[in-house]
Order: sequence, then structure tokens, then C-alpha cells
Amino acid sequence: MQNSFKIDEFNAQKRKNMQAREMLRELQSIKGVSLTKLAKQIGITQSTVQRIATGKTKHCHADTYITILEFYNQTKTPSDN
Repeated sequence: MQNSFKIDEFNAQKRKNMQAREMLRELQSIKGVSLTKLAKQIGITQSTVQRIATGKTKHCHADTYITILEFYNQTKTPSDN
């Protein structure tokens, strides 16, 4: 039972990392900017964005993931202004 939980947790983390990486790549394409400029726009350090985008991070922290997700959703959703 314990091993099953660890495997599920590992798979969930892996999915979160892949989703964050995909969102960063899509944002980079939409905005036409470098990862450095994208990091500044999102409000996350350039090194963190670089590690996530290149798949070098093993663990995307929840707060980082949420920050990327919120920025992604704001970018993908047209403004109601």
C-alpha cells in the first residue's frame, strides 16, 4: 500500500512538471520572448524557469506551478476590459 502511494505521488509530480514545462513553452511562443523575459513577466527567477523548461528540475514546487498556471490562464483568457 505504501509503495503504491509513493508511485502515485511520483507520477503526479511528473505530470505537474510536464504541464509546467508545456505551459512555459506555449507562453514563450505566444509572447515571442526569451525564457529570461518570460520569467520576469511571470515573477519567477530565470534559473527556475530555465530548469523547468528544460526538464532539469525533478520537483516543481506547488507555489511555482500555481504562479505559472495563473499567468498561463491570464494570458490565454481574453481580457474583459
